[in-house]
This record gives sequence, C-alpha cells and structure tokens, in this order.
Amino acid sequence: MHIPVLAKEAIELLNLKSGDNAIDCTLGGGGHSRMILENTKPKGKILGIDIDPTKLDDLQKEFDKNFPNKAKFVHGNFRDLEKIAHDFGFLKAKAILIDLGFSSFQIEDPNRGLSFQDEEAPLDMRLDQSKGETAADLLNSSKEEEISKKIWEYGQERFARAIAKQIIKRRKNNPYIKTKDLILTVLPFYKKFEYSRRHPATRVFQAMRIWVNDELGSLESVIPQAIEILEPEGRLAIISFHSLEDRIVKWRFRDFAKRGKAKIITKKPIVPSEEEISSNPRARSAKLRVIEKI
Repeated sequence: MHIPVLAKEAIELLNLKSGDNAIDCTLGGGGHSRMILENTKPKGKILGIDIDPTKLDDLQKEFDKNFPNKAKFVHGNFRDLEKIAHDFGFLKAKAILIDLGFSSFQIEDPNRGLSFQDEEAPLDMRLDQSKGETAADLLNSSKEEEISKKIWEYGQERFARAIAKQIIKRRKNNPYIKTKDLILTVLPFYKKFEYSRRHPATRVFQAMRIWVNDELGSLESVIPQAIEILEPEGRLAIISFHSLEDRIVKWRFRDFAKRGKAKIITKKPIVPSEEEISSNPRARSAKLRVIEKI
C-alpha cells in the first residue's frame, strides 16, 4: 500500500476549514485526498488529477461511496491545471497540493521500467503510457550530445559524456529494449559500486525519467497556474524529492513573494521526521514548501 509522504504536515499547513474546495494535482493512491476531505467535510469538495489513469476508476468508486458527490477524479497532466479546473467547475480553490513523488504501485509495476530492481522490465518510464516517447525510444534515436546533456542536467551524472558515447556505440547493434540494457551500459563506469549505498544507475534512471515525462517543465508551468486559481489566503503546498525540483519551487515561490502576490509560509522546507523515514524510507529526500496567495 502506498504511504503518502509528509501528509500530516501538508494538511496542517494547507490550513483547511470546513467547506473549503481543494485540488490534488497528483492523486496517486488517494491518500492526501482522503485527508483533505476529512478536514473539509461536510461540504468541502476535491478535484483530483493524475497523469497515470491506472487507479482512477477504482478511486472514484471508493470516494463516491465514502464521500458522496464530494470528489471528481480526472486523467490529465497538472501542467494543464487551469484548463482542467475550468472544465470541471473548480474556478477557484482554497488549497492546492502537488506531491512530486511516485506511488509505490508505479515503481513496482513491471511494465513501466521505473526501477532498476526489475532488469527484465521494458525501458518505458512513461507515467502516461497512452502517449509520448519511451526511454528506449529516446536512447535509440537521440543524438549523443542531447543524451549527454540530459543525463548531466537531470541526473548530475559525472560520467554523462562517457555514458552517452557508450549508448551510441551499443545501440548500433543492440537497441535499448529493457532496463537491464541501460543498467549494463552504466555498470562498467562504477566498478566498486558494491561499496556504495546508491546503485550506480540511480542518477541515469532519474535523468531518463525526468526527460521522458518532462517533469521539470510541468512543474515550471503549474506553479503560476496554481497561484492564479487560488482564492485570497488560499495555499499551495508542493512536496519535492530531489534538488532540481526543490530549486524550482524555492525560486518560483520567492518570485511571487517579491512581486507581492503571495507570502511564503515555510521559510525553510519541512522535512520528514526520523520516525517517518524509519517507517517509510522513500520519504528520506522529501521537502515540503508552502505559499499563501495574498
């Protein structure tokens, strides 16, 4: 079962009240949305959005039973937040939540290739598998310079140039199909990786996932839309999981604060407690930042 990260802290800082309407931009397993409705009942409503349609129907049925007429869940990318909110009647919201982490069921899905733990998984990495290029598509067709740039920018991989060169060399006779193909390309550059806590392919897999899903572009796009949709004194909470995401959130929040359009609620990011990390190791890198519209 997926455990939402920093859930208690996020709900508290969203400052929810009975009757508030909210938008959960990353529905996932519905954990945050359940807590939001519990804190806004009996009249509060929620719009849930997820780029991955896998769980939407089941979640809609569950919420229709437990929170009748209070939840609407839709398949979409939060980079289209304003259009989605308008289409479903959420012209204004008192709270918006964006959790940039992945659900456990996504990471463990053998058909996605998001994890290097399953070496036989297809090298896909798309969150929305109905459209777009897979990681294998990009590796098999992109120029060496672009591959190197993406692996460095999105993964901070120190061997980015050498790995890109090896990718080009390998794909001539052995196109990339499965996760093990990429893992075996990276391993020779980390001959002593067994002494490290981090798998040598971690940074490259992160880079490819961000590239495939244009995660940073979506994040850049959604923040001003969220501020626009919020009611005065409404709050936007964003949970990030690596420095590239957190840097965007930090500087965009500062920009809105400097322009007098919002005030920053979290002067420093909120991080998980040792207790939460112990019970959910995936929470280790999470950071929560919250801003309030003026």
